Amino acid sequence: MRRLRRTLARSNAPQKRCGRPAIGARPGTRLGARRPDFAAGLHQRFAPRRSCPAHVPIAPDRPERACAPSSRQAARECFITNFTARLCCSKLNSRPLRLPVRVHGTDPSVLSNERRRLYSRQTTHKTHSETKRRGPRRNNVRPPALRADFPSRSRNSVAEATVSTVFTAHESPRVINIIARLYTACLLIGFALVPAYLIVYVRFFIDPRLVFENHQFHELAIAAATLEGLFVTYVTWRCYLSSGEPLLRWLTLGFFGFALIYSLHGAFTGMAHQNIWLFLLYGPASRLVMSILLLVGQLSYFRNADPPERRTLLSTWLPWIAGFVLVCVAVAAIAYSPIAGHLWTRASMEGGAMIVSLVNVALLLARRIRTPLMLVYGISVMSFALSSIAFILGKPWNHMWWLAHAIFAAGFFMLSFGVVQALITTRSFATVYSQQDLMARLAESMARTEGALQELKRTNQKLEHLATTDPLTGASNRRKFIEQMQAEIARAKRDGTAFSLLALDLDNFKTINDNYGHQVGDVVLRNFVRQCLAAIRPYDHIARVGGEEFMVLLPRMLADTASGIAERVRTTIANASFGIDGTHTPVTVSIGVSQYGRDGDTVDEILSAADKLLYRAKNEGRNRVVAS
Repeated sequence: MRRLRRTLARSNAPQKRCGRPAIGARPGTRLGARRPDFAAGLHQRFAPRRSCPAHVPIAPDRPERACAPSSRQAARECFITNFTARLCCSKLNSRPLRLPVRVHGTDPSVLSNERRRLYSRQTTHKTHSETKRRGPRRNNVRPPALRADFPSRSRNSVAEATVSTVFTAHESPRVINIIARLYTACLLIGFALVPAYLIVYVRFFIDPRLVFENHQFHELAIAAATLEGLFVTYVTWRCYLSSGEPLLRWLTLGFFGFALIYSLHGAFTGMAHQNIWLFLLYGPASRLVMSILLLVGQLSYFRNADPPERRTLLSTWLPWIAGFVLVCVAVAAIAYSPIAGHLWTRASMEGGAMIVSLVNVALLLARRIRTPLMLVYGISVMSFALSSIAFILGKPWNHMWWLAHAIFAAGFFMLSFGVVQALITTRSFATVYSQQDLMARLAESMARTEGALQELKRTNQKLEHLATTDPLTGASNRRKFIEQMQAEIARAKRDGTAFSLLALDLDNFKTINDNYGHQVGDVVLRNFVRQCLAAIRPYDHIARVGGEEFMVLLPRMLADTASGIAERVRTTIANASFGIDGTHTPVTVSIGVSQYGRDGDTVDEILSAADKLLYRAKNEGRNRVVAS
């Protein structure tokens, strides 16, 4: 740093007069002139832009600004000056320092000390992310050769680097992502087990002798549950008709069987005092039937869709409806049998529903099905299992018994929500995506769309080039040339400046085709266009409007000056060697010159005037220029 301060102080001092510019001086600076303050100049001129000082001799593509020291001391001073500028730019732009690497025109051995010292500092400027990404540097890898110029970076590359830096800065570490995923899993598990907390609370803190016996309320609740079950059955059936997923078929059967059997649980509420088992057993029977059908449906999740003709067959549905009716009859028979009052009768139904539901959840986790609706499905089935536990622990009309109804209703509501979501989106349980899946698919679609747009843009550019370019010579065609003339006329009307037009025609070109063939004639046409482009200005336009007829548009040029350009073109063509058939065959051109305003104000008038002057040049002996 002490040496850098001395260099800065020396840069502000007057430079000695010598045969070369002062180190770090701007191009055109008078020898011996005092330089402005170096650091202040950097901040004032280059802080708003993320670039480096233009007056430091570091541009490799501008030889007039590259330094060429003639001694070791000059090379050392040039190197330190460049490094100081780079350091200031890095501080002003808040970006990592990239060390300069080589001084132009200097032996690298001169800078060996600076190279070793600055390379040792370079490792301290690396960020942790860069070190982690690239890994530790091997001992046998030599440091790169030092340069005094900045790496050239286009505007697009700077923008890409900025985007990449922002993304890296805001990207979550991998550990945080893992913790977030674990936290999400814990939330789902905790949400699924919320009914268990309520069961424990009611079991240990509520007196089981407290009851709420209200037959009308129970009948109303069962009627609402039955209507909801029938509605969800219809929605699931519509989804099944659309997608044909076997899971939806089994869900339809499960919902319908539950609604049919469970409706009798409400219908026999008034007989609770005459035959309590006829009232109670339809509830566990309906839950057992639905849990079995839900398990079968989950096992068929990955199977192919049913064919459309099978989805509406009565043979697909009638046997199951008959089976549900038989279950209702069997439950009634058990209710009037001596075994109805045994503990295992009701416990076996509730326990069977609980076990089947728990197996369903376990298989869902083991099969790693993580679609959004299947997560809802799993939480609902877990609620069904917990409701069966609550029914086993409760007694008719007490708080645990009512809590079991509420838990089962919550699970049923959640599962029906998943079915309705499938109906209003894709009508499928398997293709309703999560937010992450949707974002990934959206990004993929956007990438494909962007690629297609870029390809379409390139194709349109190619088509536009083909539509406006003569394929043989590469010059513009007549259509493109007319557009250029119309644009030039509009500009001339605004600015009041004229332009000129050259009409060119190769002399005796038919003789060349007859004597040497059309392939040689094509070569002559291509060489002719090349010679014309070399003779006119870079922003002039040349077009092929006929077989051997060409037009040249000369913007902002009067006819007198255009005649000189035309004469130069004629001379260039006459002196050019086209090398036809191994011999020098002279090729000449006749040119007519017209001017906007003097020869006409429209495209047709200017072209007509140029053609007339061209024919006049032909009639006067060819190989000449005729202006109006």
